Amino acid sequence: MKFQKFALPCNWQPKVWDSILASFQEGMSFANWSIYIQNLNAQLKNTGSEHALTDLAIKAHFELHMHSDLQRRVDMRKLKGTMELAEWVAEVTKLDEELAED
Repeated sequence: MKFQKFALPCNWQPKVWDSILASFQEGMSFANWSIYIQNLNAQLKNTGSEHALTDLAIKAHFELHMHSDLQRRVDMRKLKGTMELAEWVAEVTKLDEELAED
């Protein structure tokens, strides 16, 4: 916690949290976007921030903010089940790569 106090700017946690919540896949591959978001969230988790999102919340964010074509594929494959986040991200990444090839 001392590192945070002396090396990080004031209110950095809400800013990172806002960056996560404001993000959309847009022109990025799902793999790159999901890694970016998970890395931001890891910064919050690793510092004990109350702003850190759970895996369930991260998954919900991905589902709501991914590209609409990918959303349709995910819905068709019924990937919204009880999969762990890492497994779900891997499956969605495959679907996104298939879309990129089409």
